[in-house]
Amino acid sequence: MDDKFTELHIDLLTEPWVLLRPVDTQALEYLEMRDSLEARGFLNSIAVRPSTRKPGKFEIIDGMYRWTCCKEIGRQMVPAIIKYSISDEEVLALQIQANAIRPETTPLEFARQLQLLQKARPGITLAGLSTFVKKSPAWIRQILGLLNLNPKMQAAVDRGEIPLENAYRLSMIPPRYREDFLTGQRRCQSPSSNHLLLRSSKPSRKPFDKGSWTSSLRKTLTLWLTYGP
Repeated sequence: MDDKFTELHIDLLTEPWVLLRPVDTQALEYLEMRDSLEARGFLNSIAVRPSTRKPGKFEIIDGMYRWTCCKEIGRQMVPAIIKYSISDEEVLALQIQANAIRPETTPLEFARQLQLLQKARPGITLAGLSTFVKKSPAWIRQILGLLNLNPKMQAAVDRGEIPLENAYRLSMIPPRYREDFLTGQRRCQSPSSNHLLLRSSKPSRKPFDKGSWTSSLRKTLTLWLTYGP
């Protein structure tokens, strides 16, 4: 039988016979999804099959987070794709496929999208942007900060060669110090990590500004990075 696209009442849905990943209702991922669903509704349907264990119910194949959010916010109807003739083994395989095929959005892709939103809404504040996209102000600030890096560094962040935490720190350093840090660098293999410890192999041409750019900056310049030659 062909798949059927419909809306199902929340009470007709039930958990799958086995879960690939339990729902963490305290996770930021869940809380942001809940807020987004409450504000804007569904962007895509969940996948279900007629339950073989609970007659009259539909077992969720993919969409446990969205279903749990609906229960919490009191949403009664859920858009769903009903898949017929799906065995228990196929449920296991579909759960893996549904989670494995989702491409990861890179940090710079998020940053450029946020920048487009800023241009579309001139004068929008950080708090306003946070409310609009349902992400924390700290996340917005850090992601937008990546646009301060030069294209070579941005590409390294997207490839995963510079860990995000280190990229955030680099974005806060004045450009002249970033270049000093990455120019003439040498590799030092950490005995306790597969990451590479990079240090500038020659001193900065300019002294550090006094005040806020003192010891904290010097600590930031010694970063754990996985940055290629």
